[in-house]
Amino acid sequence: MYTIDKVTYRTKSAYKQQAGRSITFLVLHYTAGGFKPSASILTNGNVSAHYLVPAVHEKSYIDSGFNTQKIFNLVDESNVAWHAGISSWRGVKFLNNNSIGIENVNLASVVNNVYQFPPYEDEQIQALIYLCKDILSRNKNIPPRNVVAHSDISPGRKSDPGPKFPWDLLYKNGIGAWYDVSAYQNYQAQFSSKLPTQSQFLNKLSKYGYDINGGAGPKDLIRAFQLHFMPSSNFGVLDVNTAAALYALTDKYS
Repeated sequence: MYTIDKVTYRTKSAYKQQAGRSITFLVLHYTAGGFKPSASILTNGNVSAHYLVPAVHEKSYIDSGFNTQKIFNLVDESNVAWHAGISSWRGVKFLNNNSIGIENVNLASVVNNVYQFPPYEDEQIQALIYLCKDILSRNKNIPPRNVVAHSDISPGRKSDPGPKFPWDLLYKNGIGAWYDVSAYQNYQAQFSSKLPTQSQFLNKLSKYGYDINGGAGPKDLIRAFQLHFMPSSNFGVLDVNTAAALYALTDKYS
């Protein structure tokens, strides 16, 4: 059981009250910065999120006077937070109105034009799992494939929560979508001799939920999928494992 703090940090701007909104998406992010600057940006700037999940050993969290894992509720779920931006998933655009957004503290960065993705802390992920299960228990209209990464709904523009995020562990805890191993292995065998064409792959991406007509090119779309479902190969190049994962997913959820 983790404490959800609804008092210490509350967004003062960058959100909208919207009575009776229908929540059908859960969007997961990383902050790309420490706890203290992230909390400031999310409560005083032009962006916001419903929740912020810190990393308990991150320096600015400790410097802020905390020594246990907490979860901070910045915006009431009944209100719209500005976390998704220009986004699209399964034909729905601008997901802010229909979603809950969770920011996870992670010091991801770009060094010499190369992304650096540090791992998430174990206790942080356990707190996130607790939070997601709580949200999903109260919002029954969020199906597994609507638990998405920011990179899923904004391919090419965003990379969060990144390839070190443990989507498979969340799935094992009843959160989000994942492919069945047997179907994946069958498609691996099928595609070992001949890959789907790029057009066929993109059509499958569209069927699963990605916006293939939103301006992102094929490489960005493939990489967005890989960041979520094939993180060891997140280079935007279609390969056997990536194709097998997508086809297994669409069999399961479409």
